[in-house]
Amino acid sequence: MRSEGIVVGYDRSRSGDRALAEAAETAVRNGQALVVVNAYPGPIPQGATLPLPDTAEWAPTDLSDSANLLVGHAITQVRSWHPRLPVEGRVVAGRPWDVLDEASRHADLLVVGSHGGAVDTIPGSVTLRVLADAACPVLIVPAGDGDHHPDGGPVVAAVDVVEPCDDVLDFAFAEAARRNAALEVVHAWEQPSSMDHLRHSIGFGHDSTLTEEQRRQGLADLVRAAAARHHGAEPAWRIESGAIEGTLVTATKSAALVVVGARRQDGGRHHRLWIGPVVHALLHHGECPMAVVPNGPAPE
Repeated sequence: MRSEGIVVGYDRSRSGDRALAEAAETAVRNGQALVVVNAYPGPIPQGATLPLPDTAEWAPTDLSDSANLLVGHAITQVRSWHPRLPVEGRVVAGRPWDVLDEASRHADLLVVGSHGGAVDTIPGSVTLRVLADAACPVLIVPAGDGDHHPDGGPVVAAVDVVEPCDDVLDFAFAEAARRNAALEVVHAWEQPSSMDHLRHSIGFGHDSTLTEEQRRQGLADLVRAAAARHHGAEPAWRIESGAIEGTLVTATKSAALVVVGARRQDGGRHHRLWIGPVVHALLHHGECPMAVVPNGPAPE
């Protein structure tokens, strides 16, 4: 059973600072506690040095000491923003993706920062590893350039009229309500002649045969059913012609949050999420936070 509320991975980078702020605000909106997590690889070789988090000096120390100082700084920062928010820190030895994977099994939401560009989209990056293994929804917060101001922007949810998307819609409806924000539900599709690169993608065979009217009716039914689960909320919804990646990247310029789904699949030890081109495009080019919501049965 998940019981730790909001968990944020923190490293005091620019994206880590934004992730910490977003996680704290989310915890306040949700009425949940916040857990700040930092992973460190273990003792450093004797005589080695590393930067202390709160100074510009280099000094011999154990990585656990540095990690504790870093997490302590984060907790102090959060308490200065939200004095009544319950917040605790956790320093864990291990690889960052493994530590955050384990933390996700006891959380309602995992928040991590994204450095953006190619750094987070290359195979083996920390962001992709965290996304692939997380057992709960993951909120990815970009470092940004300081020009994006999402306050008052809508929550935008991307859905597929063929693949299951109830979890994505439920997450988006709940977030829009907590933020007192408008909700926009978007389905985008490319004409079959322009989809040669997707012919081996999941669901292509069925999805490519649907007419626009079938898509429109399917999307209306999905939104209507979700609205009924959320006290009759009435989001805007639309179908876009073209690649969903471009539609969502454009949406991030004015949205407060973009919500997408990722399918759970068997990964051997427990499960993995299939991270496709939409998530890659948003990691590379997105300007607002992105929530990736697992679709399918949760691992035991």
